[in-house]
Amino acid sequence: MDMLVTADTGGDFWMHPQRQAQILQQNPWTRSPMAGDMVARTVNWNAAGQTYQATALTTQGSTGKTFYVYDQASGRLLYLSRLTREAPDIRDRSVTLQDSVSYATFLRFVGVRQMSLPWLDAPMPEWTQRAQSFSYRSQFALRGPGMIPTPTALTNDFQIVRRSQNWLLVNVRSMMQGTVAPNESVGVSGPGSLPPLGISPQVLANLQVGQQIDRDPQTGFVVRVSHADAQAVALQSDGPLQSYTYVYNRQQGMLIRRISQERGKTTPDMINVHDVQLVQWR
Repeated sequence: MDMLVTADTGGDFWMHPQRQAQILQQNPWTRSPMAGDMVARTVNWNAAGQTYQATALTTQGSTGKTFYVYDQASGRLLYLSRLTREAPDIRDRSVTLQDSVSYATFLRFVGVRQMSLPWLDAPMPEWTQRAQSFSYRSQFALRGPGMIPTPTALTNDFQIVRRSQNWLLVNVRSMMQGTVAPNESVGVSGPGSLPPLGISPQVLANLQVGQQIDRDPQTGFVVRVSHADAQAVALQSDGPLQSYTYVYNRQQGMLIRRISQERGKTTPDMINVHDVQLVQWR
């Protein structure tokens, strides 16, 4: 995922060591936390076969309680447990539950690695320094045996608000067919993204069909080059239940299409298909 975060806190997944030290000093865990409290203490924590000196931190809010453990050297999240009445981001969205239901979320650090992407150290395409906006149109539908798909249309408009030599900060405005209010968010794209909005045309020219780009030992996802011709290059990312295809214009290195297919664990014959295509950029 790509996240826009403050300088000292990376969402749930990272906290700057200096920020940890500040909380340990200002909010010592000497009592049970009350509503609105944040308290912390130093602990030794075992994760991924190692023992870390870590900061254990708990917060008590109006809708639930969260317990965090952060490595004091790297700032990396080692463990999280959360009990709340607010639905988490990671959940089965096909299941609708009552508002009074509580959700339990557990995160455990299992490993870290640096991806070796062919375009990671290459300059971003020239157009990324002058482009202002992109418009994508898409449709998604549930497909399965004996079903007649009924696609739903979606528009995604990207507005570039800040940029550097190797990243773009974009406002994303999405509107689903039949809705009256758009969904707005902020995103980041750069060479470390998978996929980035742009890949150097020189890098694309050197990719070969069948070439493996990345393999993740934890998730099982494999990224490879699935197609290449004079007009486009396609990357395929396949996991246990999801498949993604990213198509790039060969001359400009611009992402022009993305197709995702997601199968259900209990209904593998039923596939959610989302097809996104670039219609305009300036």
